[in-house]
Amino acid sequence: MHPLQSDITGLTDQEIENKIHELSKKYFQAIRFVPGAAQQISMMLEGYKWEQQRRAIEREKQKTADEPFFEDLIKID
Repeated sequence: MHPLQSDITGLTDQEIENKIHELSKKYFQAIRFVPGAAQQISMMLEGYKWEQQRRAIEREKQKTADEPFFEDLIKID
């Protein structure tokens, strides 16, 4: 994560997606014209991608926590 990047945990999923798209475009432009800036943009881009991945993991954990256990599905008389 970039040291000057503000807290991104309060952003919506759509805002993070838009920022990743915007930074990706800027990154590829910077590679061609200002290679030194590309590294800084890359660090910011990684921060957004990590946050996106963290949220996906949290959603998956919540999904599995909400699912019933298999032993509740089998009735033994």
